[in-house]
Amino acid sequence: MIHGILFDMDGILVDTEPLHCRGFIEALKKYNITLTEEKFYDLWTRRGGGIADFVKEKNISADPNIIREEKRKIYRKLLEKELKMYDGVDKTLCQLSEKYPLALVTASRRKDADLILNMTQIKKYFNWTVTNDDVKHRKPDPEGFLLAGKKLNINPENLLVIEDAQKGIIAAHKAGMKSVAIPNKYTTQNDFSLAGKIINSINDLTFDLIENFS
Repeated sequence: MIHGILFDMDGILVDTEPLHCRGFIEALKKYNITLTEEKFYDLWTRRGGGIADFVKEKNISADPNIIREEKRKIYRKLLEKELKMYDGVDKTLCQLSEKYPLALVTASRRKDADLILNMTQIKKYFNWTVTNDDVKHRKPDPEGFLLAGKKLNINPENLLVIEDAQKGIIAAHKAGMKSVAIPNKYTTQNDFSLAGKIINSINDLTFDLIENFS
């Protein structure tokens, strides 16, 4: 039986993956390094890698920490101008929060997550927020989900994870939690075989669907 729900943020609540992608593309241009969208969505979005992995794979001498900070400056400017929340998010969170405690588990830094939550005015629906600043290991490692479960004081088997990417579904499985995948146009080719359900939109995340998880 489900007692609480854990939500990913990027790609589930807000359409920010393209902004992350553009941020890294622009930051890497300063070093005359080319990053394709295809590579970003495979390494970052699907597999849970990052700039350090990219630099290592490409045998690039640039400092990934400096590139990451350059990207963050670009990304935050893009957020302030182009942030979009998916249709149905506010309504769904409002309804679900009346029955279930909710937590957010995101690979974003806390400063960025707080900016997004405040801009979209959905912070009020979450009992806890776990960000990249709170963990040592990113998805597909289950650390973030397990930490959120502890914060909510709910056992893993009674938690439902909502994710858009393969790395998140794998992390939920490793954590012993049930999961629902909501693929977007960047993740439709991901492997969601470990997900308990695959739905088309957050609008399909109904009480009936959730209650059908044993």
